Formats: sequence, structure tokens, C-alpha cells
Amino acid sequence: KDPAVKKKQMEAAQQNMKELLTIAGDSAPIVTMMQGKIALVLGHNRKAISKLEKVNSQWEGRNPEVLGLLASAYLADGQTGAAATTLEKLMATPASSMVAVENPRLDRVRP
Repeated sequence: KDPAVKKKQMEAAQQNMKELLTIAGDSAPIVTMMQGKIALVLGHNRKAISKLEKVNSQWEGRNPEVLGLLASAYLADGQTGAAATTLEKLMATPASSMVAVENPRLDRVRP
């Protein structure tokens, strides 16, 4: 993508995040998930992991979107074992069959 377009999209996302904070408050799980998602896109992997682990705990590991994002954050941070374990949890989640999930390449994660 064009860097200028990406920058503009991230600015819009950050503005939307501020509005979401106003509406839902900073302790709402959806807010924490979005903060993690934004951190991941920005390459702030450790922050993304922290936020996504928190929301994953709040939702008791049952949200496939959070599990997918968390696996991506672990992988981006070089935590391949944690990424593989999280992907396995994602695939075992009954709801995951109802959500479009990119085919995880476990061979990329575990030799």
C-alpha cells in the first residue's frame, strides 16, 4: 500500500479509537481488543500481546478473532511456540468454524 494512504487510514483508526473510548470506556473488552489490533498493525508487538492476552482472558479464550490476532502478534514477536499453541486453540474453538479464518500455516510456526 501507498505509505500516505496507510498513514491516513491509521490516523482515522486512531480517531475512531478515541470515539470508542468515549462511548465504551477504557475497560471494555472490545476497546482492549481494538487497542491490541492497532498496536499489531503499528508493529508494537509486545503491546499488542499484552492487550490481546488481557482480552483473551476476559473472554475466556473463546473469541476466534482475538485468538487469531494473538497468534499473529506472537508470530510477529518471534514467539513461535506460543503462536502455534494459540493457533491450535483457535482451531479447537467451535466458533472458529463459523468465522472466515485464514488457513494457518503451522509448518511456518513449528518445524
